[in-house]
Amino acid sequence: MLEFLKPNLTGEEWEKLCNSCYRMRYQEQGYQEIPAQYRGDGGIEGFTKHGIVYQCYCPEKEYSGNELYEHMRDKMTKDIAKFISPSYEKILKGLGVRDIREWHFVIPYYTDRRLLEHAEKKRNEVLTYRAEHPEQCSYIQDDFTITIKTANDFTLELSRIIRSELGPKLDFTVVRDKPINWTECDSEKVSNVKRKIKAVMNGIDEDDEDYKEVVNIYIESYVIGLELMEKLRAEQVELFEQILNLENTYKRQVAIKTKTNTDSSINSKLFNEILEDFQKVLEKEFPFITSSSIAELKDDMISSWLADCSMQFKIR
Repeated sequence: MLEFLKPNLTGEEWEKLCNSCYRMRYQEQGYQEIPAQYRGDGGIEGFTKHGIVYQCYCPEKEYSGNELYEHMRDKMTKDIAKFISPSYEKILKGLGVRDIREWHFVIPYYTDRRLLEHAEKKRNEVLTYRAEHPEQCSYIQDDFTITIKTANDFTLELSRIIRSELGPKLDFTVVRDKPINWTECDSEKVSNVKRKIKAVMNGIDEDDEDYKEVVNIYIESYVIGLELMEKLRAEQVELFEQILNLENTYKRQVAIKTKTNTDSSINSKLFNEILEDFQKVLEKEFPFITSSSIAELKDDMISSWLADCSMQFKIR
């Protein structure tokens, strides 16, 4: 999920997502968001009536592993200092924050175990400070812990939020960020794509540069489509099944349209009609996916029909 969110994920969007996730998961525990506009948020984004508070952070750009750790470490240090400071104590108690056992640091991801070590160090500091100032820190419990939460801890909530169009749209174009070597693709699939594109282009010479480019586009899309669907199957089962069901339904229609066409002179027209119609179907069914991703998802699906026996074009 995170891989498909990152291109459009800002600190503000991450905070909105986190708030929605906590509201969804802890609704029955009286979750309460804390707006920061008036006199600050007390060093936390929200809390439950059952002893959980959380603070979120999202890096605004790509950092190296060590830079990312340092930014997250400093953010945790700053917010924990707020959490136990006398000035914020009054704010927290005034908001009804009490009996805190868990302080969650919610981040998209992390790559360095030192962040865990830092969280344990901060936990010990909080408990030491609490022992020295028991009245001031009466809202903190003896079994207080600091837990690092990532996007993977809220997979179900994030999926529901995105599909309800309450969060940033999914972006599948990240899968295309690496070079594709389609020479390793199954030779039969490659032959199918070449044969069908040649039929669509009315028997064009295979040395034609436009023909080669179109073939290359669809074979690359075929390889990328396999990878994308595998990622969705592993990480977003509901979305994977929705796409698969839609594809199977539409694929049958495509098979009928193309196999019953006996006029090869309209192959190109029929092919383009299928492209346009299928894009409209995808846009209607998946409004929570970016428009560029819809276009690429369309190409991925079309390429799979070219590579197998679903889409057939005859040459007379």
